[in-house]
Amino acid sequence: EQASVIESRPEVARGPDGAARAATVFDFKTEAVSGDAAGLAAAAGKHAPQLRLYRRVVARLTGLPESGVGAEVVFTAAGRRCPVALTD
Repeated sequence: EQASVIESRPEVARGPDGAARAATVFDFKTEAVSGDAAGLAAAAGKHAPQLRLYRRVVARLTGLPESGVGAEVVFTAAGRRCPVALTD
């Protein structure tokens, strides 16, 4: 049996001067989810606390405000991704 590890990944958009302009954290999950929008949103919402922490770290490392860092969960088994609203 072979195990695979997929980690979260930040993507940072930079301006011509090299400064960060926006960022998104993509968090890859292997859990099974229903394919409808409501099921995806509910499953993605369970990961919001973890994504808030990632957003805080990416904001600090890039100098962006936390509001400039988005988050999405990528459900690998379903081949779907879902944005997560990170309101505190």
